[in-house]
Amino acid sequence: MRLTVGQRLALPFFLIVILMVAIGAFNVYNLNRLNANTEEILREHQPVLTHIAAIETGVLFHSLKVERYVVTGNRAHLRTVEVLRSNVETNLAELEGRAQGTEDQQLVQEIRDAYDTYVSLSDGLRAFYQDHPDDKASVEGRQMRIAALLENALLAKADLLYQAKQSKAQALIRANSALYQTNFRITLISSAVLTVLAIALSVLVSRSIIVPIGQLVEATQSITGGDLAARAQVRTGDEIGLLARDFNSMAAQLQEMIGTLEQRVAERTRNLQATIEVTRATTSVLDPGELLHRVVELVRERFALYYVGLFLLDEAHRFAVLSAGTGEAGQKMLAQAHRLEVGGNSMIGQCTARAEARIALDVGEEAVRFDNPLLPETRSEMALPLRSRGWVIGAMTVQSVEEAAFDETDVAVMQAMADQVAVAIDNARLFAETQAALKEMEATHQRYLGQAWAAYARTRAISGYAQTDAGVMPLGDQVLPEAQQAMAEQRPVVLSDNGAAAPSSSALLVPIVLRDQPMGALGFEEEGRRRWSEDEIALAEAVAEQLALAAENLRLLEETQRRAARERLIGEVTARVRASLNLETVLKTAVGEMRQALGLDKIAVRLTKEKTDGHST
Repeated sequence: MRLTVGQRLALPFFLIVILMVAIGAFNVYNLNRLNANTEEILREHQPVLTHIAAIETGVLFHSLKVERYVVTGNRAHLRTVEVLRSNVETNLAELEGRAQGTEDQQLVQEIRDAYDTYVSLSDGLRAFYQDHPDDKASVEGRQMRIAALLENALLAKADLLYQAKQSKAQALIRANSALYQTNFRITLISSAVLTVLAIALSVLVSRSIIVPIGQLVEATQSITGGDLAARAQVRTGDEIGLLARDFNSMAAQLQEMIGTLEQRVAERTRNLQATIEVTRATTSVLDPGELLHRVVELVRERFALYYVGLFLLDEAHRFAVLSAGTGEAGQKMLAQAHRLEVGGNSMIGQCTARAEARIALDVGEEAVRFDNPLLPETRSEMALPLRSRGWVIGAMTVQSVEEAAFDETDVAVMQAMADQVAVAIDNARLFAETQAALKEMEATHQRYLGQAWAAYARTRAISGYAQTDAGVMPLGDQVLPEAQQAMAEQRPVVLSDNGAAAPSSSALLVPIVLRDQPMGALGFEEEGRRRWSEDEIALAEAVAEQLALAAENLRLLEETQRRAARERLIGEVTARVRASLNLETVLKTAVGEMRQALGLDKIAVRLTKEKTDGHST
C-alpha cells in the first residue's frame, strides 16, 4: 500500500494521537482507581476509625465523670454522664451499622458486650455509692474492676478494631501510592516512547519526502546544466512520484523539442546562408541574362529543390514571361516562350496580380495552379512575387518533390531572398540601360570630338612638330604609317630594324587619345639599337595622356574665345542697330556692320510685303 505525502504526514500524528489517547485512558483508569480507594478509605475506614475514637473517648470521659461523681458526690457530673452515654450509644450504633465482615462484626459485638458490661458496672457503682457513700474501700474496688474492664475488654477490643481498620486504610494508602508510582512510570515511559516514536516517524516521513525531492532537484540541476538526458529516479506512488513522472515526461519533451529546434535552427541557418550566397551572387553580376540564369541555378542547388523558374512581366503587365528556368524542363519552356497570364488560373498569375506569396503543400489539392506536364514530380510549390521599389516586376516559382516541403518560415526566408533578387534584377536592368545610354552618349561625344578636332586641324597651318638636336621643326602633312597604326590600335608601337645587322635607329610611337578618340601620336626615336623599358613606355603614355588633355583644353579655350568674340560682335551690331529708330537707317547699319564683321564684298537685305491674294514677295 502506497501512501500519499499528505497521508504520510498525517499518519505519525494519528499514531501519536492514538497512543496519547491510550495513555490518557490508562491514566484516567488509574485515577479512577485512586479515587475509588480514597473514597473507600473516606467512606468505610475513616468513619469507623472516627466512631471507635469517639467511643473510646466517650467511655473514658464517662468513666472519669462517674469517678468524679463518686469522689465529690456532685450530681452535676451525672448529667454529663448521661450525655456521654448517649454519644457512646450513638457511635456504637453507627459502628455496628458499618461493620463489614465476620471479623469486624465479631469485634464490634465484643465491644458492644464489653460496653454493656461497663454500663452495668458503672450503674452498679453509682447505686452502691448512693447507698453506701462512706464505704470507700468497696467503691474503690468497684472502680478498679471497671477500670480493668475498660482496659482489658472495651478499650482493648476498640484498639484491636481500630488497628484492623487502620491496617486496611494503610494498605489502601500504600496501594494508592503504588498505583500512583506505576501510573507516573507508565506516563514517563509512554512519553519517552512517544517522543522516540515521533522522532523516528518524523525522520522516516522526512526521508520519504526529502530523498525523492532531492533526486528531483538533482535531475532539475542536471537538465539546467545542459544534460537533457537526465531523469528523476523516483519510484514512489505519491504526489512526488507523480510530479517526477510528469517532470521526466516534460524533460523528454524538452529534449525532443530542443533537438527538433536545433535541427530547425540548422535548417534555417542553411537557408539563411543560402539566401546570403544568392544575394551575394546577385550583387556581383550586372548582366541581366547571366543574373537570371545564375539566380535560378543557385536557388535550386542551395535549397535542394526540384525546379526553380523566374518570370518577368512584359511591358503591358499582362503576362509573366519565363526568363530563366532550371534543368531540361526550363530549357524547353524557354524555347517555347512559356508565359502565364497575370491574374490567371495559375499560382504565378495570382502571385503577380496580388503581390503576395502563394504556397501549395499538396499540388493535387490546390484549386488555382497550372499543371505543367514538363514537371510531373512536383508535389509542393511556392510562388513568390519579385518586388522592387514598391512594384511587382515578376515572380519566382520554387517546386519540391516532397509534400508539405514549405512552411511559413520558409515563405519569409524565400520572400526576403526574392525581394533581394528583384532589386538585383531591377538594378541590373537599370545598369544595362544606363550602360547603353552611356555608350550612346560616348559615341555621340566621340563623333563630336572627332568632328571638332577635324575642324580644328583644318584651321591649323602646322599639324605637328619634331624636336631634334637642331631645334624644333614643323612636320609636313604626311602621316607615317606607324603613327596611323598606333592611333588605329590605340597602343604603343615600337619600331626597330630587326633584320639589319646594325640597326640605324629605334623608335617608340605612343597614341595621343582623348576619351577613346585618337588625336595624334607622340614619337620617340634614337639612333642605334635601343630596348624601350616598360617604365619608359609608361612614362611616354603618361606624357601623351597629359598632352591630350592640354591640347583639348587649348582647343576648348580657343573655341570659347571665338564664341565670346562672336557674342561680343553680335552684341555690338545689335546695339548699333537698336540705336536708331528709322527702319532705313537700321537696315543700312546692319548691312554695313555684318559686311565689315564677316569681311564680305557684298551683302544684301531684302524685305517682303504681303499681297492681297495671300502670297508674299
